[in-house]
Amino acid sequence: FFGPKPPPEELKRKGKAFELEVAKMIRHSGLDKDAKRSLLSGGTWAMKGDIFTTLPLSIECKKHEALHIWKWWEQAKAQEKPFKPACLVISSNNRPILGIMEFEKLLDLLKEIKDLDAREDDYIPMPSLDEASGIHSTIIGKEE
Repeated sequence: FFGPKPPPEELKRKGKAFELEVAKMIRHSGLDKDAKRSLLSGGTWAMKGDIFTTLPLSIECKKHEALHIWKWWEQAKAQEKPFKPACLVISSNNRPILGIMEFEKLLDLLKEIKDLDAREDDYIPMPSLDEASGIHSTIIGKEE
């Protein structure tokens, strides 16, 4: 990092803009159309994490040039909730956005996805209401 340190208000503005960008990415992915930046950026008991989302993650966002991953990770872990593992989302100028989480928790999420896919392969769709009423009509002798 070269040059003078940016003023605190500039750092807050940059952090808020990054949180808004992450929430927008979640909405545009189709995973949660209502994802948004948490009020007070995770500073309330009920809304821990920087992003309010239905995703099974507690998301902490950091956009800094200097990396303090372990310090940030401790903050993300402190905001974790049951069944919402911590995910640290980081970036800096002209760098990609990265998501960091415990590898074991990532494997758990991937296993859940794989299990859901396997259940969908075994899924037998129920007849539609129109199909069901046609079946019912045939059974009781009514023809349409």
